[in-house]
Amino acid sequence: MPIAVVPASPPPARQATRHNWTLYGMVGLIVLAAAALWFFEQNRTPAKTARLSIPLPAGHVLQEGFGHTLTISDDGQLIGFIARQGSQVPRLWLRRLSEAEPKVVPDTENLMYAQLSPDGTQVLMVRGRRLFLMELDKGVQRMLAELGTGIPLSALWGKDGYIYFAAPEVAGSKDQPSCLWRTRPEGGTPELLLKGHAPNPMPEYILPVMVVDRDRLLISTFRYTER
Repeated sequence: MPIAVVPASPPPARQATRHNWTLYGMVGLIVLAAAALWFFEQNRTPAKTARLSIPLPAGHVLQEGFGHTLTISDDGQLIGFIARQGSQVPRLWLRRLSEAEPKVVPDTENLMYAQLSPDGTQVLMVRGRRLFLMELDKGVQRMLAELGTGIPLSALWGKDGYIYFAAPEVAGSKDQPSCLWRTRPEGGTPELLLKGHAPNPMPEYILPVMVVDRDRLLISTFRYTER
């Protein structure tokens, strides 16, 4: 018995009209979105950059060293640098952007390294192979750790409230591999995080470079080579 094939009936005119209006609405929304995006791009304020030149004290040059000899607070309002005049010993200078001239910080002679705290109220310093913390408003210094004599200097402020630094496993020892340590700004016993490899033939140095976030720390490891 043959099967009858019934052709589909055309949709009502009202349904076609509703589909057309839906299509028109979608096209209209796309046009409005494109116009809004074009208007935003045309009226967006470009990022502004400013170049600021801060002269050093007369006759002074920046101290050269392995580590921070130039530092700035997180808000960009306080700049610190280690500078010396001629054969004189280097000292720490601070310059607030609201002030006309930099000022020397007392009791910072023979400074080798300095880094401001994020809020600009304290500064990490290395003097005589020892790591100090100074409260700038009080001028009080407190020793945090004793560093090795043959280890490159490196210390930094973490976003987790700790200070990270490089020092040998045995305080003050020479020609030992450096280790990664951390301590609290208020002091206390430093915590050993990572040991460098023993000399073979030269010791490995581990230096903190940058705190990425509260859980990650970027470090650098290297060895000197004999030539």
